[in-house]
Amino acid sequence: MTDRPVFDEHVREALEHLYEYTYLQAHPLAALLRVGPPHEKTGATLHRVLFEAIEELKPPRGAPYPSPAWRRYNYLFFRYVEANTPARVAQKLTLSERQSRRTREEALRALTDVLWASYLERGRPPEHPAEEAADLVDWPVGTGESPLAAEVKQIGATNSPEPVDLGAILAGVLDTLSPIASRRAVTIHLDLQPELPRVDADRGILRQALVEVLLYGLSRYQKVFDGFGDTPNPA
Repeated sequence: MTDRPVFDEHVREALEHLYEYTYLQAHPLAALLRVGPPHEKTGATLHRVLFEAIEELKPPRGAPYPSPAWRRYNYLFFRYVEANTPARVAQKLTLSERQSRRTREEALRALTDVLWASYLERGRPPEHPAEEAADLVDWPVGTGESPLAAEVKQIGATNSPEPVDLGAILAGVLDTLSPIASRRAVTIHLDLQPELPRVDADRGILRQALVEVLLYGLSRYQKVFDGFGDTPNPA
């Protein structure tokens, strides 16, 4: 299984060459996301996958503008779809250089969250049937362990834990995923007790695990209700 930092770097590289189909056709990300065999159409397919992932982050109609979600989406669209320079993107979004860098990192993190979930769901070659069943059906079965469970195990296993505000991290995760959920006719409500105690964990690993758990839930929800007409909107 590819490590998340390596995967993230692959995504960033591919975005920088979004319109170079020859480059994309041989890029490792194409194999990780299983976009097709290495022929002339693979580059175009990976281009489409990246473009659709960016569109997944577009806030739904009626979403307040401006907002962090719109700012992230607009950064990705102006920078990679329209192929503007970073300086031009900052100008279009009226951001300072520092704000632009921060927005870029937030936008790329949100995008790689979407693509990483796709990799976990359909891109990673199963090492054995039990592991495949864990990915496609539920949490670990038998001796196989899903990658989501592996991420959860890392939360408390870091060598340098720090007190983390779980509520703040959850709010940030939901802000990132809300456009994706809205496009799937799903509403996620955050209902936490006030003044929750802080938890000792690695902030990045905890956020990553929460993102993956929620994306996994969204993908399972979509499969269950696919083809049933109007999709219910759970509270």
